[in-house]
Amino acid sequence: MSGGNEHLSALWLATLQRLADRAAHDVRNALNGVAVNVEVVRSRAGRGAEGSAIAPFATAAAAQVEILTAQVDALVALLRPATVPVDLGVLLGRLTALVQDTTGKDVITLDLPANSGSVTSSAGGDATRLAVSGAFLAALERPGGVVCRLGTDEAPTVYISSSAGESFVVAQDIVDTVTAAGIQLRSSPDGITLSFPSSSRD
Repeated sequence: MSGGNEHLSALWLATLQRLADRAAHDVRNALNGVAVNVEVVRSRAGRGAEGSAIAPFATAAAAQVEILTAQVDALVALLRPATVPVDLGVLLGRLTALVQDTTGKDVITLDLPANSGSVTSSAGGDATRLAVSGAFLAALERPGGVVCRLGTDEAPTVYISSSAGESFVVAQDIVDTVTAAGIQLRSSPDGITLSFPSSSRD
């Protein structure tokens, strides 16, 4: 493996670790929520409580388990070797699932084109995941909600914005590495735009 590929892989693993660290807090919250709700269901059932009184707790437990399952699925998928081309919509969905708030608040919004087929990047798999994840994390570190959009006009493009007005900061080593892989990263106070070398649609 060349030095450049080793550096790219190391950056991707470090970025994935940051994503996992963010998800770990929500995973613990989800598990704690499940435990509390299950205990409430058990205690009320033991006292002969009616099903209508128990239902909200069971529903909350089911929703928390669903979020936890999505987080685990996303993490497992991101830990697998990347295949090329990378479906950018699927990648954004996995990143969103990985860090979504277990309270169900709409912190992250995906605005993906309807009925347009998949939008893909032909850049290296790790480079594509590193570029999108680095921008995604930069947006999450700002206050306010995050919106992720895909563009398909001239090149496959990912646009990530936040409601805050401060400049986005993506680590320079990430910028340098993804640029070397043919990915253009442009940052402004309004958001981050990633343009990939080619697009294919199914």
